[in-house]
Amino acid sequence: MTLWVVTLLTVIVTLVSAQELLKNSGFETLSDWNCWSIHCELTTDHHVGSHALKVTQRKLYYQGPSQTVPTVAGRVYHLEAWVKMINDNSNIQHIEIAVDHQLQNGHHSYDTISSRIPVSIKTGWIHLSGEMAVPHEMKTSRIYFQGPEPGLGFLVDDASMTEIHVNNNNWVAEANARIDKIRKSNIHVKVTRDSGVDANSITVEIKQKRHSFPFGSTVVAWLMNKNNSGSDQKYRQFIFDNYNWAVLENALKWPQLEKSRGHVDYSVAEAALRRMRSHGIKVRGTTLIWGAQERNVPSWVLPLPLSEIQAEVNKHIQNTVTHFKDLVEHWDVNNELLHGQYYENKFHDLDYSKKIFRLVHQYDPDVKLFLNDYDVVAGGGHTEAYFTQAKDFKASNTYIGGLGLQCHFNSPPVPTLMKLRNLHGLKDSTDLQKLEFRYGPQNWM
Repeated sequence: MTLWVVTLLTVIVTLVSAQELLKNSGFETLSDWNCWSIHCELTTDHHVGSHALKVTQRKLYYQGPSQTVPTVAGRVYHLEAWVKMINDNSNIQHIEIAVDHQLQNGHHSYDTISSRIPVSIKTGWIHLSGEMAVPHEMKTSRIYFQGPEPGLGFLVDDASMTEIHVNNNNWVAEANARIDKIRKSNIHVKVTRDSGVDANSITVEIKQKRHSFPFGSTVVAWLMNKNNSGSDQKYRQFIFDNYNWAVLENALKWPQLEKSRGHVDYSVAEAALRRMRSHGIKVRGTTLIWGAQERNVPSWVLPLPLSEIQAEVNKHIQNTVTHFKDLVEHWDVNNELLHGQYYENKFHDLDYSKKIFRLVHQYDPDVKLFLNDYDVVAGGGHTEAYFTQAKDFKASNTYIGGLGLQCHFNSPPVPTLMKLRNLHGLKDSTDLQKLEFRYGPQNWM
């Protein structure tokens, strides 16, 4: 089940000390950084100090300078660095700080600490910043830089790693106090009675029928549309009784709407939308296009020449947006743009998605348009990149109504890291923050 929550967490976060845990963090020499199977040298093209580390002769995307760092199991650390591409190509590139935790059982746990996309020579020096929580089973930890395609080089400078002290022992009580203050209010009931009625015999019962706080779930369209009784009816009634927002799981995605070229079928999605709206449920449409991976693109689109792909995208956008106008309040436009750029790479156009946002806005100026991505809350590898992307859209005068924040938790949420990821950083620029929790084992709760 998917839940939407917009309550932000408050914890106390401080640096344990100013102690720098990286060796040679300023890259003024070649010492302390491992450059296995690649070439590293000093360069005077630097961000601070006198030198930076120049990394070339990379044959694999994950190759880059690394350092084994002194971590303590269960603790939290902040890492940052400045990086700069020194060559590129026509494809969209990314660069990141990553960590390899070797565990006590010999296995490895890999995680992205901070990632930025797109990067190129034109972007110049880029700041990477993020946090990592060290697994309790950790034996050793190694941080490293990776990302660009083989053959592409980059510079690294001004890196830092410090431990963070966290005091979140009272976060549950503090969160409940905010709920009491922000989401609850008193109800004053005045009862008028005849003189012969004993006030002590009167019972007042109040039953909440609906709530205004946005609270929703993923909905399976065919289950919503079935009219038989039994479990299907219970499914629908549960949605009607508990939620005032919903998103169709797959029915609005292009491969479902147009399984073969020219054969468009809106009936399943439209029937589900109309039934939910008849029960007062607002709907978020997801997603108009999805270029994170080729498998998210309709299979019949892939072999088409560029001119026909563009024509089909334009036609799909126009027909879908106009057909479902007034049936959805929001649209995810190009899903998970930080995790794959099929259309940008296909057309060699960094601004492709911005153009699609503008096209959607042209066909329906009233619907709110959203970026939508993951590894922003549950993980923090793309938090900084997401905020940067949103600011870039707004700076280019491309309308976005908000940010979708997917939280696919595979382990219990860590309030500390959620706060550190500073999800309210764009609160003045967005209307809704959506957090999705995919709950697993019951003992999480």
